Amino acid sequence: MNRLFYGIVFLFLLCSASHAQNIDFILHKSPTEYTESFNPKKIKKNQLLVHLKHSSSKIEDPRVLDSLQFKVIYSIQLIYTEPDQKIYNQERLNRRRLEELNRVAPFLIENNLIQWSFVEQKKSETHDATKQFHGYLITLRPELSGKDGLTEFQVLEKLISENQSPCMLASGSGKDSITSLTEEEKESNLIEHARGDKPEYKGGQTAFYDYLRTKITYTPSMFKHALSGELNASFYINKNGNLSKLKVNKGLDSESRDMVHDALRNMPKWLPGVKWTSGANPQQYLVGGSFNISFFFSMEQKKVYIKYMYYQGAYYEKSLRETIAGYELPAEVLCDSTVFKTFERNKNWKKMSIIADLTGSMFPYTSQLITWFKLKTINDAVNNFTFFNDGDDTPDLYKKTGEVGGIYHCQANSYEGVLALAEKTMRYSGGDIMENNIEATLTAIENYPEADELVMIADNYATPRDLKLLHKVKKPIRLILCGTFYGINVKYLNLVRKNGGSIHTMENDLTNLVSMNEGEVLKFNGRKFKIVNGEFKEFYDL
Repeated sequence: MNRLFYGIVFLFLLCSASHAQNIDFILHKSPTEYTESFNPKKIKKNQLLVHLKHSSSKIEDPRVLDSLQFKVIYSIQLIYTEPDQKIYNQERLNRRRLEELNRVAPFLIENNLIQWSFVEQKKSETHDATKQFHGYLITLRPELSGKDGLTEFQVLEKLISENQSPCMLASGSGKDSITSLTEEEKESNLIEHARGDKPEYKGGQTAFYDYLRTKITYTPSMFKHALSGELNASFYINKNGNLSKLKVNKGLDSESRDMVHDALRNMPKWLPGVKWTSGANPQQYLVGGSFNISFFFSMEQKKVYIKYMYYQGAYYEKSLRETIAGYELPAEVLCDSTVFKTFERNKNWKKMSIIADLTGSMFPYTSQLITWFKLKTINDAVNNFTFFNDGDDTPDLYKKTGEVGGIYHCQANSYEGVLALAEKTMRYSGGDIMENNIEATLTAIENYPEADELVMIADNYATPRDLKLLHKVKKPIRLILCGTFYGINVKYLNLVRKNGGSIHTMENDLTNLVSMNEGEVLKFNGRKFKIVNGEFKEFYDL
């Protein structure tokens, strides 16, 4: 009894420590944006407001958070008004607010894929700050929505009949075959885009700040010359994500100016934004934009702080392409080319058994998969397909691990047969965000034991509900993980490590996870994962 009691206490303390570390990370690593005023009436359809009172941590209506356990959350912004430090400490208040959010909805603090930021509204001399919005702006993954009665499958069928996929639409390519493109054309057709309407550093602003901290440091010579003060810079990101018009203002000394200049000039390519026009025939445009950033060189702390960065404005380039048959594709559809790029890098995979999540959120990747199969069919490349949708609309309450269903399979004999199988699978959805990946994999093994490679195409945001069945999978899984822009789901890292397989993202093949030892660290998109007691756990450098 005592062992059980102390075990429960230990787990509670461990969980509390983990949440405290997450809150510290959010407070100290999340970027702050500055705006004149936030207008809550202009939020998008996939955004939700959670109201707080001015200078209070209490959530006015905690019930609005209940449904979020079953949603994919991209980002959370904590919005407040420029504080009067004589009255209260804003950082201390923000900590109390996050602690209260953790008490009400701990799954939000636990989720390592959510992008956090703070938005500070300018204090007005003429308006009462208590009348401004204070609270959280939560952005959810957009749901695909058809027009004129079109279904997801009808759009998929139209795309594939034109030998297109969402990521090929980015350049408006009219080529009939991917193989007919030159390497330069392939690269231009697979341009990545930010999820929103402004350019973004790959990995988000947190990753950008981490990059800057490694390049801009307070040196001994700066301390020797008692260097202290602010240094401002501005730059443009063009339609291709490249830097232009870099300007570092005069001030401080040449060493600090050169350091800031070189760090910005040599930073990795950004993701251009995308913007939809309104009207009967909306079009999409690549978006560039200008940014201002301020650094503070502190002699007292011997550190360089990023004081603020704000987005000054957008400019628009030429049209990409009209929507397909009036179907308004979300910006995220254009264009994470994970499936295309993984297959291109791993041409040695033969006699594949492809197990793919075909729920609604995976629409862009489904189009890539079937387009790839249509255009690049090799006799011994694919043996069979197994598609799953997590239960054929079965209510979540009645789903039993290993018996959820919604699994369809066929031999890879023809493109038409695979497309028909996709249509059958896509008639239904799964309900919550967890999926029956392992059940589908076991089905594929049972029906097609002759396959050499198990290739799973999965949603990074959807943790398998049936991980406890993983020990039954005796072949290594080649996991194509889709949607890793803001990080990687640690559950999938541990799945592959236990199984002896590999993870494949748009740019990386992680093939040595099983050989990593206790205490070793994996770095991915600016995030760090350490093996602790045989499993990956994310940790933060504060």
